[in-house]
Amino acid sequence: MSFHPNSLLPSMPATLGGIKMDLSSLSWNHWLFLTLTFCFIYKWFLKRHPLDHIPTIGYSSQFFSFFSVVRWIWAGKEIVLEGYAKYPDRAFKVPTLEGWLVIVNGPKLVDDIRKASEEYISFTRSISGFFQFDYTFGPQVSRDPYHIHILRSQLARNVEPCFEDIKEEMVLAFDKAVPCPISSQGEEWVTLPAYDTSLEIVSKISARFFVGLPLCRNEEYRLLCVQATMEIVKSRILNFMPVFLRPLGGRIFTNIHGTVERTKTLMGPLVEERLEQERLHGRDWPGKPNDLLSWLLDGHPRPEERTVHDLAVRTLLVTFASIHTTSQAFTHALYDLATKPEYIQPMREEIEALVENQGWTKNTVSKMYKVDSFLRESQRFDGMAVVSLGRKVLKDFTLSDGTCIPAGSSLSANSWSVHHDEAHYANAHVFDGFRFVREGGVKQPLMAIPTLDYMAFGHGRPTCPGRFFAVTELKSMLAHVVLNYDVKLENGGPRPANMFIESSVVPDRNGRVMFRRRGATAA
Repeated sequence: MSFHPNSLLPSMPATLGGIKMDLSSLSWNHWLFLTLTFCFIYKWFLKRHPLDHIPTIGYSSQFFSFFSVVRWIWAGKEIVLEGYAKYPDRAFKVPTLEGWLVIVNGPKLVDDIRKASEEYISFTRSISGFFQFDYTFGPQVSRDPYHIHILRSQLARNVEPCFEDIKEEMVLAFDKAVPCPISSQGEEWVTLPAYDTSLEIVSKISARFFVGLPLCRNEEYRLLCVQATMEIVKSRILNFMPVFLRPLGGRIFTNIHGTVERTKTLMGPLVEERLEQERLHGRDWPGKPNDLLSWLLDGHPRPEERTVHDLAVRTLLVTFASIHTTSQAFTHALYDLATKPEYIQPMREEIEALVENQGWTKNTVSKMYKVDSFLRESQRFDGMAVVSLGRKVLKDFTLSDGTCIPAGSSLSANSWSVHHDEAHYANAHVFDGFRFVREGGVKQPLMAIPTLDYMAFGHGRPTCPGRFFAVTELKSMLAHVVLNYDVKLENGGPRPANMFIESSVVPDRNGRVMFRRRGATAA
């Protein structure tokens, strides 16, 4: 018995816009065309989206939201400020390259994210998707991010034992990166690109802490680490591509695979030597280095899978996180120092007094409260991004105000607006380098400690595991500059303007700072 959809229609003409149509005469091709047309209209214009209950900044429809995506790329700061003004203490959404991003306002909702477990919302999955790690480094880094757990347990506790190495590498790096010439009049000014100089110094310090001597002094290895940082940032372009093209795009538009292969060549002998020492003398063999490579070898959840490839990938990922954020943070601080010279002498006096009484140690650096305040204010005022606490929602997640964020969504907190809100910071739009300094034994808010109104390092369990190393590194670098150099901006003028790309706050890569070495110093 045959069946045809037209058999269900009455054999009579229909009228559409005054034109009579005999629906019973439509062929299968016509029905297919009408069905597909209806599906298209339903999908793009009529279908309710799981996030429709959350207000939008920009266009809400899937078709027109493309224009809002373009705006997000170049005007992220304006968008989050608009969302903060329109929807205080609520969530709103914006369209991005990955899809809709839900952004929360207000301390209660920020605290919801802070307290939530990885079972519901995941930082690891969020960062992997943001930089498309599955199509560059491979899916194993997000499927089994054991390196993050190792960093949480090892990094902070080893900053002090390794501080002498960090300080030694920092001094050598500055001497090479900031070569101040000497004339008959004494030290002369040298003009340097702020970001490139910061990148060179930070990459050398990170290499010393992560892989130790002698590999850290290998210039090719250091440049590979810098290149990997740039290639990972470039991988954002994969978000423009359909999923099925991303594996190919990961090889065409980035050179991460080539960087990993060359890193394996340089790192391979070192890994094999350490594994051989472990076979011969046991896990705690004599002279075992205390660095990231040793922590990864010891902490691998499956010792039989400790390969040069896996260790190279994990080391490059950790190095990327360190170099990318710290070099940008120090560039911000250099611009602030060069354009606000009134802060130099008070910090110099604090540093000189501490170093004279206690020497240059990790404990000394931790007591540089004016330096800490200056850097914390630099991060509050400029920072790394307009949103923080990025998470991927793995299971439907309900905020304390009853708003449900469905699984598959991306979630963040509106950090830029909070950091510039007069309700949280008096004169919030004015840079106050000593804003956080406390006297008379009052506990000072420190750069490495996040709060609901200071989210430079995130918050909650996924708070940046390397923040204590990063802060020690930044404070040591800034203190070294203050003690050893005079600084000013090339040609005077205002602070170089930041660039806002998507959620990122990027210091001017072309800004130049002038250095002149001071006389005898303490470091």
